[in-house]
Amino acid sequence: MSDIVNTQSPLGSVSVEQFFAEYWQKKPLLVRQAFPGFISPISPEELAGYALEEDITSRLIIETPTDDPLHSLWQVKHGPFPETVFAELPEKHWTLLVQNLDSFNEAANQLLQSFRFLPNWRLDDVMASYASMGGGVGPHFDYYDVFLLQGLGSRRWKLGQICDAQSPLLPDVAMQILTEFDTNEEWVLEPGDMLYLPPQLAHWGTAASDNCITYSIGFRAPSHEDILLDFCQEASSFLLQDQRYTDIDLKPTKYCGEIPCSAISQVQNILQTYTGDTGKIAEWFGKYMTQPNMDTEFSPISPMLFDELTATNSFQLSPHVRAAYFQLPDEQCMLFINGMKWLTNTALASGLSAYQTLYWSKLTKEQQAVIAELCEYELLIENRGE
Repeated sequence: MSDIVNTQSPLGSVSVEQFFAEYWQKKPLLVRQAFPGFISPISPEELAGYALEEDITSRLIIETPTDDPLHSLWQVKHGPFPETVFAELPEKHWTLLVQNLDSFNEAANQLLQSFRFLPNWRLDDVMASYASMGGGVGPHFDYYDVFLLQGLGSRRWKLGQICDAQSPLLPDVAMQILTEFDTNEEWVLEPGDMLYLPPQLAHWGTAASDNCITYSIGFRAPSHEDILLDFCQEASSFLLQDQRYTDIDLKPTKYCGEIPCSAISQVQNILQTYTGDTGKIAEWFGKYMTQPNMDTEFSPISPMLFDELTATNSFQLSPHVRAAYFQLPDEQCMLFINGMKWLTNTALASGLSAYQTLYWSKLTKEQQAVIAELCEYELLIENRGE
C-alpha cells in the first residue's frame, strides 16, 4: 500500500512555508494532481460494507431536488444499515458518508502520511463520501480546515461566502444547509486533484459522475465551549470537598444585596489557580487532543506482544493511535497517546509520535520501562519498514 503515500508535497508548486503564510485558515487552494495517478484505495463496495457495521459511523444523505436548488428536501439516515438499503435508494442525488476511516482502514490511514507537515494533534479523521450522480450534502460550511481529495469519478465544487453562526440555514433539517450561497469560484475535480478549504468558507460539492468518491482529511477545532467544559471537568476530578470559597477580610456591609469587588477578585484567584499553571494546561490539552474518536475501537494491525518486541528488537507506534508530546525542562517531556500521559525524554517521545522505527536494544532502562507499558496497552506494532 506504500504507493498510496504521496512522496512529493501534496501542495504542488506551493511550498509548506507559503501555504501557512498565505492559505492556512485564510483562503482556499486548488492543487491539480496533488496525488498524481491517484487510484482510490477503497472501492464503493467496501464503503457500502462499512456502512453495515455497528461500530462504524455512517450516514445516508438523500436529496429531493425542487425548483430552487437552495431549498431541496433532505433526508438523513444513520447507520448501521441493512444490506437491502442500497437497493432501495433512488438512481441519483444520494450520498453515503463513512467517518474515521483512518482508525480502521490501513490504506486510508496511510493517506495521512502526506499531511505530516501539520501537527498530529490537529488531525481529526479521514472521511469518505460516495455519491451517485448529483449527490452531495448541500451548500454548507464547517468550522474546521479540510483537504478534499478526489478519489474516484468527478465532483463539482462551488465556493462561496464566509459564514458564521448567524448565517441563515434551512429549517427542520438534521444538517446545517445554507439558504444563501454566493458563488465566487467553481471547479470540477478529477481523481488526484485536491482542494483545501479554510474554516467558515461556504462550499457546495455535487457529484458530476456516478461512482464518485471524495476523501475529506479534516482537522480538530474544538469550540471554546468544549475546551472550557472538558478542562473544568478534568480539573474538578482532582478537587477535594474541603476546597471552598472563603472570605478575605469580610467587613460589615451597608447594602446586603451587593457583591463586592473583593468577592469577584477571590473567585478570579480561585480560577487562576487552575488556568495559570502552564504544566496543568499542557497535561490536560495533550490528553484532550490525542483522545481517539470513540466511534471505532479496533485496529487492522495486530499489536506486538512484549516477548515479540524484545525478540525482534525493532518496533514502532501503531499509526492508528494519536500521539503528541510537550517539552519540559532538561530534555524531559510529557508524552500523550490516545488520551493517556507518560513522562519520558524528548528523543523517545519525538520518535514515537513521528511513528519512526525504534530499537529496543538502543533504549535506556527508563525508556524501556515506558515501552513496556505501551506494549501492555497494545499501542506498538512490528516495524513496517517505511
